[in-house]
Amino acid sequence: MRPQSVQTKQEQIAELARNNRGRAISTLHHHIDYEWVLYAYECTRKDGAIGVDGQTATEYATNLEQNLLSLIDRIKSGRYYAPAVRRSWRKWLSRRSDKSRVSWEAFNRLLKQCPLPSPRIYRRYAAP
Repeated sequence: MRPQSVQTKQEQIAELARNNRGRAISTLHHHIDYEWVLYAYECTRKDGAIGVDGQTATEYATNLEQNLLSLIDRIKSGRYYAPAVRRSWRKWLSRRSDKSRVSWEAFNRLLKQCPLPSPRIYRRYAAP
């Protein structure tokens, strides 16, 4: 069951999108809070494969509150990259390699040496 505050925020976002067709929504960070990410965590499969960071759902759950608060902080500060970005970059590096694919360990070592740049937030304003 979805918490009422999460449902209300999702309805507000949907209403904002309906009322501003053709305009880009620049940020939704102010809608994301602990209750939202906890609900998202509860909706995920716990029996799936190990994540991109090499952590299982059980390991993540051992310190769940701290992990979720850290995730919220990274999202709101712009330091969070969705796994799809990391997967795409790793796939591109593997394709460009003379050898076999780049392992996740090698990829994570590379990220420590050459971190992904901070995302840039662009705001498009449509004419009224």
